[in-house]
Amino acid sequence: MGARFPFTSYPRGWFAVAFSGDVAAGAVKTVHYFGQDIVLFRTAAGGLSALDRTCPHLGAHLGAGWVDGDCLRCPFHLWAFDGNGRCVEVPYSNRIPAKASVSAWPAREVNGVVLVWHCPRGEAPTWEPPVLPEDRWTADRTDRWEIHSHPQEVAERAVDSAHRRPTHHAISVDAPTIVTDGHHMHVTWPQAGGAAREAVNAADADAMDPVDAVLDVTLDGLGMIVSTTHVLTTNLRARRRIYPTPIDEERIAIFGVHNTERTPDVQFTREVDEIFYQAYVAEFPRDFPIWETKAYLDQPVLVVS
Repeated sequence: MGARFPFTSYPRGWFAVAFSGDVAAGAVKTVHYFGQDIVLFRTAAGGLSALDRTCPHLGAHLGAGWVDGDCLRCPFHLWAFDGNGRCVEVPYSNRIPAKASVSAWPAREVNGVVLVWHCPRGEAPTWEPPVLPEDRWTADRTDRWEIHSHPQEVAERAVDSAHRRPTHHAISVDAPTIVTDGHHMHVTWPQAGGAAREAVNAADADAMDPVDAVLDVTLDGLGMIVSTTHVLTTNLRARRRIYPTPIDEERIAIFGVHNTERTPDVQFTREVDEIFYQAYVAEFPRDFPIWETKAYLDQPVLVVS
């Protein structure tokens, strides 16, 4: 990484590179993450693959090619590559060179997000991204931000209960409960105020009392964060998925997806969803100016209360 973040490489794990709707059937899309171009292509049947950009023949950018059946055609000499990066056809020859392949990224589409596996040692995935239930939740509302930061800064937010009062206007926040298991971490903490209070107060101007809520946060690696707010006062739930992905050594993209748990009243659900969403897009970016300018400290001075 760059001088600001003294890590030896980009982190390992599953990272978002697009929303599913960004790549239509039969389309090719080039995205830039981990300091390099990644070529996404979707077949007419819906299958999605991710390849490195460079054709091994004469170096053409495969992002300028097109989908042909289950393959991606190079725009230069029409060599065809399947979703695993293997050359399966050279139009003017019956022989396919043994080295005619391009590196493929392990890719998954989960809950409307395109994820690729990154490992600095080139190792295959050792775990799969979790699939979240969708049937009782509203449709995805998506956002994407770019800031100068690192995924680790975003992940640390999940356990930094002390910052929620000055940064996110929480009235009180209890110490979080943290459970870790390999790549997976589960964090829960009760709080009063914050975005939950703003959402309820927006719905009811007279509701100025503190709003009790429980935040339930799961992290799978550094690239996947799911934060669910359960407002105990009204038994409403909002779910926010956060996917921080390195663009280069200094910048990250943050893919955000918002949902609200449905209620029996369709109109009420629509109104609550809008209130929670507006609170989310106002509240979450409050961290950005701090992340953009803070220094990374390998051994910070800490206090235990």
